[in-house]
Amino acid sequence: MIRKRNFQILLSPIFFLLAILTLIFSIYSYKVKEDYTKKLDEIFLDKNYINNVEKYFKVLVNLHKAEVYYYLSKNYPNIKKFSLEILNSTIKQVDNEVLKKDIQKLILKVKNNKIKSKDFYEVSKKVESFLLKNKINHITEFPLKFKDIYHKEKDIYLQFKFYSENLVSSDKLYKQYVDRLIDFLNDTVGYKKIKKNNLYSFSNFKNLLNNTYQILENQFNLYIQTAKQNISKRKVFLERKYLFYRNLYIISFFLSLIIFIYGLFLFYREKGNIEKILLKDDITNTYNKEAFFELIKDKEGFLIILDLVKFKRFNEIYGRNYGDKVLKVISKRLFDIFRNYNPIISRLWSNTFVVFIPFDNLSKEKKEKLKSYAFLKRVKERLEESILLNDGVEYSPKFTLILTQKPNCLKCVYKNIFNQCDFYSYVEFLEDYAKQQNKGSIIIYEGTINFRDKLKDIIQKERLLHKAIKEDRIVAYFQPIVDSKTYKPYALECLARIIDENNKVLPAGMFIDLAIETGLIIDIDLKVLKYISKVRKDIPIKLFINLSPKSLYSKYIFEELKNIYLGNSVFEITEQFLVENLEQLERLRKELNLDFAVDDFGTGFSSLHTVIDLSSRGIIRYLKIDGSLIQNVTNDKRKQEIIETIVLMAKKLHLKTIAEFVEDEKTAKLLNKLGVDFLQGYYFAPPMPLEKIKEYLRNTIS
Repeated sequence: MIRKRNFQILLSPIFFLLAILTLIFSIYSYKVKEDYTKKLDEIFLDKNYINNVEKYFKVLVNLHKAEVYYYLSKNYPNIKKFSLEILNSTIKQVDNEVLKKDIQKLILKVKNNKIKSKDFYEVSKKVESFLLKNKINHITEFPLKFKDIYHKEKDIYLQFKFYSENLVSSDKLYKQYVDRLIDFLNDTVGYKKIKKNNLYSFSNFKNLLNNTYQILENQFNLYIQTAKQNISKRKVFLERKYLFYRNLYIISFFLSLIIFIYGLFLFYREKGNIEKILLKDDITNTYNKEAFFELIKDKEGFLIILDLVKFKRFNEIYGRNYGDKVLKVISKRLFDIFRNYNPIISRLWSNTFVVFIPFDNLSKEKKEKLKSYAFLKRVKERLEESILLNDGVEYSPKFTLILTQKPNCLKCVYKNIFNQCDFYSYVEFLEDYAKQQNKGSIIIYEGTINFRDKLKDIIQKERLLHKAIKEDRIVAYFQPIVDSKTYKPYALECLARIIDENNKVLPAGMFIDLAIETGLIIDIDLKVLKYISKVRKDIPIKLFINLSPKSLYSKYIFEELKNIYLGNSVFEITEQFLVENLEQLERLRKELNLDFAVDDFGTGFSSLHTVIDLSSRGIIRYLKIDGSLIQNVTNDKRKQEIIETIVLMAKKLHLKTIAEFVEDEKTAKLLNKLGVDFLQGYYFAPPMPLEKIKEYLRNTIS
């Protein structure tokens, strides 16, 4: 089980993720709230429109009635007063100044009998424009019903107008007009049981006109009332929704802020523990070798290498638990001895400690003191004091101590040929040199490595690389990645190989560093990609492909990737590239739709925030756990806890985990138990050429 502290380390990325999800929900709530705000605005417009319809429909009816009375007044002068009364009452209902002036002009023309046939028509058209100017949005039944009433009113008006204009015709025609009008009204508005012989007086005609329009207005008022009720109901509904989402937006926004702040608090509280897991040796609390190299690579200073003599025998006799206790005591002594020199301390290998003393702010006296044999002797004597362990076990450590000055940037004079691997080679050289002198001695090394031979070897390798590229002797070997439960092949990792002039296969370790330094890595990567594309049809499963950072940045490779078929493939990138090249990863993902796996995860470069961010965007899909965590994991509880922590984090982020360097069954079973999804290593199969991997797949994929 994961210890409480390791679980707490996971809490900060979980809280960050939760804060992002809550913020997304808050943004969604805000968008919905704004949608309901717009709908409420539309309801306001609908309400205004209904009020205008109600007002101007009555104005239109009055204008039509006044026009009918006016035409009757040509034969019955006393009737003109009804027309004027209607127009004077209508002008009070109108709030539009232009329309008011038009009605006032109409009144003057009626009084002076100067009405033309188009005068009433033009004013009525303006009123109709107010009725039909806006479209109603949400009262679905109203427009149809209003349209029906509007056309009814127009038909009634035209019938009455026709009747009034022809009132003085012959008795026979007059009777036909009246009969036709009554039939039309009975059919149109349901004005029933009108006796036709009673209509031949103005009083009855006026009653008919008023009663007809009263029925029409009653229908219109009913529709208006229904529309207003629908608007009110919808307004109440929308206001409730608006308030709900507004409150939801406010609560979720502040909740995301609180969660984010708490996540920051957890992150800074556990920052030391995170650094310890990723940057420090789990036993001695000194820096691991990768972190140590990053810290010292650009600095000048003294290197003190401390080789613990015959420590392996002590481990074999007393077991790792006692050995770990010894290492803890030694690291504590080292911190105590060099506390005044700003030391950077690492357990480079199982029995080798390295202390780097930077020259920054180091006085000349202290430099001379550090180089003195007397000082180094006191250091050695302090470290070799007996260590009393449990059960009466006593251990007297013995050291070989080597002091040298680190070359500036470890690059010397030969075109930046030195890198992290060369630093380890440099330390190994010093250890070998010390062994030649005398184990358990103090050595102050002030010489230089014979770089002439090293340069000669580099030139030969560079010539080999150029020739292999030119003659197309770069191929890919394939190593299976298997399911941790079934051991069935899930994917293959593609590994670059060079076939030399004697048909000997050279592994990547022999040329990869030089290829990167000389820039030939781009050509090698392109050759490997083209080889994979050529044989891709013969491989039915996913491929994991290694590309160097230089290749991922190369425009040439970028354009070639658009035209090379790689099928279902994943590109492996280092943690350092992940942190330093986020924009390039996003571009590759967006334009080429590539998936990525983080290689050697857990060596100390990764930003957890970056991993969370890129996994949430689907850019990275796999974490390949660093091989140093897998080696000897069956005997190392601390490594098991770190792996379990990585697995739990990966599952939370929907990432798959892959463990490399699986060399035995015990390790494979343990990693499966810890939750690792896929395994890779010589226990399952070594890297194989194409024909052998095809045979392997035929035998293992049913």
